[in-house]
Amino acid sequence: MASAVSTTIAPDDERLHHFAAIVETEGMHGLAFQHLALCRRRAWLHLNRIDYAHLDRRMALGTVALVRHPQAREYLLGHPDSLSNSVMELARFIAMSTMQPRVVSADFEWHGQQLRQGDYVLLMLAGGNRDPRVFPDPETLDMTRPTEMSLVFGTGIHHCIGHLLAKMQLGELLPELFRRFEVEILPNGIEFSPVLSQRGLMRLDVRLRQRVATPGHPA
Repeated sequence: MASAVSTTIAPDDERLHHFAAIVETEGMHGLAFQHLALCRRRAWLHLNRIDYAHLDRRMALGTVALVRHPQAREYLLGHPDSLSNSVMELARFIAMSTMQPRVVSADFEWHGQQLRQGDYVLLMLAGGNRDPRVFPDPETLDMTRPTEMSLVFGTGIHHCIGHLLAKMQLGELLPELFRRFEVEILPNGIEFSPVLSQRGLMRLDVRLRQRVATPGHPA
């Protein structure tokens, strides 16, 4: 199996998943050490490439949502013990991950719709995260909402490899931004990106005013 590993693996090569399976079933001896190291390095480069490309989108969309929903913003700042759940609800609400493309591997019928092998389908994660059967009043940014069923980072073997990093960034940067500054979105200051798969902004014009420190609430 180790001989099948190429030293020219692209960062998004699906073989990375196969190599991980080899290690899981056969142990470390299933792969040559240099090949395993290469896989880890390539995967880390891929993670960083994805993260830097999407960080600005996450932060911009999150900023807009928290400016427009002061109650959610105050809950985020006032309940650090619920930060993880608040971040997941924010990610659901801003729909930073809208869809995942898939190719049908075998014929089957889904809710009366016949799908054929080779068909190209788009799984609309953002639509699932607005399903009122799962998320009552889905257009409300509710930081107390249970988020176990959120599809933001995908599910199963396709669960986002960078989900912990994304959650950490939202959980660290946004609360600190609003703790230090009053944020105002300027008129006509929002321009959305036309990209479908990763929702985001091409421009966000804001005015920041440093908060004045008050007893118990340092700026």
